[in-house]
Amino acid sequence: MQEQRTNNNSNNDSIYLKVSKKMVRVNFSNLLYIEGLSNYIKVYTLDKLLVVYERMSFLSENLPSNLFMRVHKSYIVNTTKIKLYTREYVEIEKNHIPLSATYRNDLISFLKS
Repeated sequence: MQEQRTNNNSNNDSIYLKVSKKMVRVNFSNLLYIEGLSNYIKVYTLDKLLVVYERMSFLSENLPSNLFMRVHKSYIVNTTKIKLYTREYVEIEKNHIPLSATYRNDLISFLKS
């Protein structure tokens, strides 16, 4: 399977995502957060916004769990980019991403460890 092979590249520092009809390499260090919209996702990076035809579950399974965490049914964040968090949201680059009760305890435990 091509997608599986490209996701496990030798550097293991990026992922290829299908944007329009192109496969775009996104470095994990540039990825801020991901917002799910039904069958599409918005991938926010340091310099651009990518709209990808993919499900959140695909990214949940293919992003490294030591860097990325689901904080809401519609959001995955790069934990290294979190500037602050409250009981209701996490802040990344002045954007408030909702933090749901379902994922709150896991995130707080992860950040404290």
